[in-house]
Amino acid sequence: MIEIEFKPEGLIGKINELQRVQIPRAGSIALNKAAFVASQELKSQAQSIFTNPVPFTVNSFLYKKSTTEELEAKIFIRDEAPKGNAPAKYLLPQIYGGRHYPTRFQGALLNTVVQNASGQTVQVGQRGKIMVANLRSPKT
Repeated sequence: MIEIEFKPEGLIGKINELQRVQIPRAGSIALNKAAFVASQELKSQAQSIFTNPVPFTVNSFLYKKSTTEELEAKIFIRDEAPKGNAPAKYLLPQIYGGRHYPTRFQGALLNTVVQNASGQTVQVGQRGKIMVANLRSPKT
């Protein structure tokens, strides 16, 4: 005669430990690796898409790691800049499309008032319009 004895209390304790500790830890590690790889891919794409990007722009793709308590990793674009324009402001139109981000120089030109050759005071740029470089080659 074969006798099999099964004690579910011991198995339940191990399952609870697995569910409580090991699964969240594995999930957090996987999320952190995925967020790191995604941020590296964004940096690589920025390097290949933009012509001569500055390191500040390329390194502006950041991520926030997940923890075992908060299983959520975030990938974002730096939204502050010690000097100048924040990368989130000038990169988002490239990502989502839409309106061009006006630079501080363009804003200064829009607010510049000068005198023309006949002595009249005129504003350089019209409000509500954006000045962009003419990228067409000159006709020969």
